[in-house]
Amino acid sequence: MKLVMTGLDHKRASLNIREKFAVTKEKAKRVLEDLKNSGIAGCVIVSTCNRTEFYASVPESTDFSPSQKLCDALGMDFSEYEPYLTQRTGEQVMEHLCRVASGLDSQILGDDQIITQVREALELSREQNRADSFLETMFNMSIHAAKVIKTDVLSGSLTASSVPEKTVEKLKTMRPLAGKNALVIGSGKIGRLAAELLIRENVRVTITLRSHKHNNDKKNFSIPNGADTISYDERYHAVEKADIVISATTSPHLTLLYNEINALKKRPEIIVDLAVPRDVETSIKNIPCVTLLTIDDISGEAYRLPPESVLKIESVIGKHIAKYCRWAQFKENMPDTIKSTERKKFFPLFVDISGKKALIAGGGKIAERRIKVLLDFGADITVIAPEVSEYIENAASLGTIRLFRRRYKEGDITDLTPYLVIAATDDRQVNHDIATEAKNLNINVSVADCREECTFFFPAIADNGSFLAGLVSKDGDHSGVKKMAEKIRKALNS
Repeated sequence: MKLVMTGLDHKRASLNIREKFAVTKEKAKRVLEDLKNSGIAGCVIVSTCNRTEFYASVPESTDFSPSQKLCDALGMDFSEYEPYLTQRTGEQVMEHLCRVASGLDSQILGDDQIITQVREALELSREQNRADSFLETMFNMSIHAAKVIKTDVLSGSLTASSVPEKTVEKLKTMRPLAGKNALVIGSGKIGRLAAELLIRENVRVTITLRSHKHNNDKKNFSIPNGADTISYDERYHAVEKADIVISATTSPHLTLLYNEINALKKRPEIIVDLAVPRDVETSIKNIPCVTLLTIDDISGEAYRLPPESVLKIESVIGKHIAKYCRWAQFKENMPDTIKSTERKKFFPLFVDISGKKALIAGGGKIAERRIKVLLDFGADITVIAPEVSEYIENAASLGTIRLFRRRYKEGDITDLTPYLVIAATDDRQVNHDIATEAKNLNINVSVADCREECTFFFPAIADNGSFLAGLVSKDGDHSGVKKMAEKIRKALNS
């Protein structure tokens, strides 16, 4: 199996071009669905304000043009946009993804949000059953490399490492901020962080919400303390009172129109459009005394890393690429009897696990879902992970589970002797090591990123109090299991 990718980014494509290729979550779902029968083993789409990229794994013998395929999927003329697209194959794909996930290729060096965006792109592909084991492993190892780079190399060396931080930094060079009024349109991650940073600069901030239920929405959307809220439909009233407006939505429609802004008695001094595609009608820049900035205007000069940092980064990326290559070689050379695991039938064994020990390595969303299910069946749970979700943190603080905040190490399973093990870290090699240790001890293990290494598959559960059903897929169709489990739940509760 070979890895291929194509994409365009801020280095070769202007905002005018990038916004044409921008892919929303819903659009990405449609594209991934359309590509199911195109001869691709797996594919992932990463779309941010800086880039749109298409990753795929295809059989070695397949003659495949990812650039042509991406343009066809998005309804774009390949001949017109070919000059903006860069294709990569083999190890170049993972090297590039490591740099992307680390924020090294972002307009803002070390961008804090890109690693989450890369992870969410993989999760969406997984939900659509389009992430095969090669892409899963390559993405997970690249994300791990990015974490190491950000922690060991970039941490503490950058003044601003997110779009909102850079935006406020830019605004401070243009105007004194203390005492100003600001409107933030959009209550997503970028909008909330921008609001928090402005409040720290003693700016009076108002943030829009799609449905204006003041107290509930503040709780549900984690609106920053000190920020006022208004309904999105009332935004122009707030614009008229604002000195600064920041728009950062994922809406397919423009949030601010020229005629509406031009008709205001008082107009904001600065409007910042952080969205791709853009939120603000571009002609607003022609209104007197209004400065319109886009995502490309706030990035500033490129920051150059010192040579020793570059060498460290190259070393980290090189080690992770080598690890992936070893895994891929192992996978390709795996005996057919093992490769056929996905086609085997697994006997559904219902057992009492109340009070029995369960070891879960990993603290992310998959681990969290497994914990919730196992707690419902009374398992005695131990979690080993350096970073955990808020739910796992709370469960540990309440004494519901035991938590060791560190990486898994060889011998953990031997020491605990659990009844079952869940390997759900973001490191392919670690998951493989866990599976190996568990099997050597004849302990059943479920491996989140490799079906071939599982001795049992963790089921979706449907339970109405009287009847209990567990559902797994013979071919790893996670999306299909989710949909079918929901139908079974409805049937049990009807």
